[in-house]
Amino acid sequence: MSQYVYISVAQLVETYHALDDSISLIDRILDKGLKEEDNKVKPRAGRGVGAVEAPRGILFHDYTYNDKGLITKANCIILPIRTTIIFKRILEALVPQILINRKMKSD
Repeated sequence: MSQYVYISVAQLVETYHALDDSISLIDRILDKGLKEEDNKVKPRAGRGVGAVEAPRGILFHDYTYNDKGLITKANCIILPIRTTIIFKRILEALVPQILINRKMKSD
């Protein structure tokens, strides 16, 4: 496997960890109760485009928002095509195990 695939796997693990921590934090916040606050930011329609340098190349992000501030279109160019097939196989192997571990953790 090339080094780029290992980077992608590491990012997958980091993303899972961040998502799992986020769910735990959200659950704790919901358990404490939420209070409604005045949102001083008024959403508007628009588009945002960005680029981030990463070990495997530049990641491009393109988002379009409606007048309610909701994303109506997103285009993220992330993986080079040469690693997509290998990455897909890794995900097919890892995701079922992650889901099993998550279910065991919640039981």
